[in-house]
Amino acid sequence: MPKLTRTDTAAPGRIVVRSPYKWRFLPKRIFHHKPLFGSAVDHAIIRTVGDACVRILRRDPDRLFSSIEIETVNRCNSTCSFCPVNTRADVRPLAHMSDRIFTKVIDELSSLGYSGKISLHSNNEPLLDEKIVERVRFAKTSCPDAFVFFYTNGTLLSTELAWQLIQAGIDFIRVNNYSDKLTLHKNIQALVKDFEGPPLAKHAAKIRIVVRKLNEVLSNRGGAAPNKSPDHSHAYRYYQTAMCRYPFDQLVIRPDGKVSLCGNDAYGQITMGDVDRQSVTEIWFGATYRRLRAELSANGRRNLPLCNTCDVHTFDPDAFLARSRLLRAVNRVMNLSSYNWK
Repeated sequence: MPKLTRTDTAAPGRIVVRSPYKWRFLPKRIFHHKPLFGSAVDHAIIRTVGDACVRILRRDPDRLFSSIEIETVNRCNSTCSFCPVNTRADVRPLAHMSDRIFTKVIDELSSLGYSGKISLHSNNEPLLDEKIVERVRFAKTSCPDAFVFFYTNGTLLSTELAWQLIQAGIDFIRVNNYSDKLTLHKNIQALVKDFEGPPLAKHAAKIRIVVRKLNEVLSNRGGAAPNKSPDHSHAYRYYQTAMCRYPFDQLVIRPDGKVSLCGNDAYGQITMGDVDRQSVTEIWFGATYRRLRAELSANGRRNLPLCNTCDVHTFDPDAFLARSRLLRAVNRVMNLSSYNWK
């Protein structure tokens, strides 16, 4: 298959296939680590917008997280050089989430009437979980107002499995098709073709494919990214006094039920709580999270382990969209919803 030459190769009723390397829209270029004006200026823009996002989120201290990542198996089958848990770098003991813990978390979300995002992935490949279809179904049935989704590298995704996930109720599947030649893998080519006609075409909007490079350089993931550690990058210095939205907006649960600092704490070095012994609300509104948010608000990242060498930017359009009728109107045209940004 030839290289992609357009930003969007999809027509109505087809799966959207995109390449961030072709984006011309200015903010998307900035937030996908594309140099525009030079490091200092670019990072100043990113930090300003990110801090504004946090200021909006912290206005309501009783606000529940709007995104929860549930890592049901802590393994990936890809070799992405930017990822701390690629198959060559992962040092975590293999772990699978028990049905008991998964059910407990989803039942608690159901009792809260949760309507935010439920991501059935974190630092892993979700399709390695043999129970993924059942878990999608249970999550969506228990929390019908929630947005249930995951990101996958797509290597294990077939048309049949995609259809099972859609029937189970999944709202969105993003396929990061990793190829340094920017070509679609054969199974993804087949998937795109199969969703062009009935009866699958009407469900094509639930799948989006983004063509990515295995060896791209992104953030340093709290210093853990194999191809961009703090020793080899000074970008994190721009974020020493910056805030971070994740502790104000995101809960990440590892397979054993421990809650990680954030999605960039790939190895689970910092534990905020344990859903096996506590409720999600006890953890989220507990003293550990309160201290973290207070420190970030007062002093930024510089005094926090892991955070103080992290150059991750944490802008979330939804924080702004939820509070502005004008931006919501713009979003309908430009499609800035946050699941397109990560």
